[in-house]
Amino acid sequence: MNSMLRLSLLLAFSLVFVTSIHFQASSGQVGEEQDRIIEVPSFSNEPVKISELKAKGRGVRAGEKFKDSNDWFKGLTIKIRNTSDKPVKYVSVLVSFPRPKEQKESGRLPFGEHLTYGFSPVDTKAAAGSSPTPSIPPGESIELVLSEKHFDEYTSVLKRLAFPDAIKRLELTLQEVGFEDGLLWSGGEFWRRDPNNHDKYVPLSKGEVKSPFF
Repeated sequence: MNSMLRLSLLLAFSLVFVTSIHFQASSGQVGEEQDRIIEVPSFSNEPVKISELKAKGRGVRAGEKFKDSNDWFKGLTIKIRNTSDKPVKYVSVLVSFPRPKEQKESGRLPFGEHLTYGFSPVDTKAAAGSSPTPSIPPGESIELVLSEKHFDEYTSVLKRLAFPDAIKRLELTLQEVGFEDGLLWSGGEFWRRDPNNHDKYVPLSKGEVKSPFF
């Protein structure tokens, strides 16, 4: 083998080696561990509480940063405890993906989806056509889980909406709680069915009639 051929092979091998290192380094950045946080804004009169959070099977605290890779919210588990004195038959939690500061300032909207337990008493057709879900007795808990299927759906939607690959923050907000006796909690207010119009809910508190979240 002449010297020119040896030199060409050496340069080719070096190029492949450097390219491989660069590719591995770039790939590592995609999954590198960064600060993540789950925030849980709440109302003072919530009848159920988010009592425990897990990200990829690891316990995390609301409002405290932790290190993890970009798939950190796969299998997100939200433990809900009934802190009221009534059996609960429906719970809805909104999982929100806020925009990074620069996207928010440019007017881009956040993305959010619900994780639910049971059927909303507002949706009488869905509740009538499905098997009843066991109620949550006072003091007992259930878990809402962001399954792998939901994770894949969420990441696909986030990509289409031009969110960054590295989602660093989630917000979990209690939206609705339905009770066995027909009472409903929503938006910091308790509601009951209007006896004169079964399709309408009215607030229990006195004062101006407001529209609930639903």
